[in-house]
Amino acid sequence: MTMAYALTVKTLAEKWGCSMSFVYSEIDKGRLTVMRLGPKLIRIRPDDVEAYEAAALVTADIFPEPLATPHTIAGNERVLQCLKDMRTTARLLRAVRGTTPSPT
Repeated sequence: MTMAYALTVKTLAEKWGCSMSFVYSEIDKGRLTVMRLGPKLIRIRPDDVEAYEAAALVTADIFPEPLATPHTIAGNERVLQCLKDMRTTARLLRAVRGTTPSPT
């Protein structure tokens, strides 16, 4: 039997090419199972990483089109139109209520 070593948050973030804060966020949301070996000592088993990745693949199958992110929003005309409609709706609501937009 070969022993697979548990990963640190930093190692997993490097493996996934993401930030450590993203990994911590997934842990806090309960999406990624971890071993807590102390108040600050966290390790992630390879089996738990595989389960998380498998779940992510299933989610990708459910949502094959990329969700709106800062990287995809420029090329996604539907999202841009939705944002324009939301701004128009907000302006109309403010006009009906007699309020003015706050400065940004």
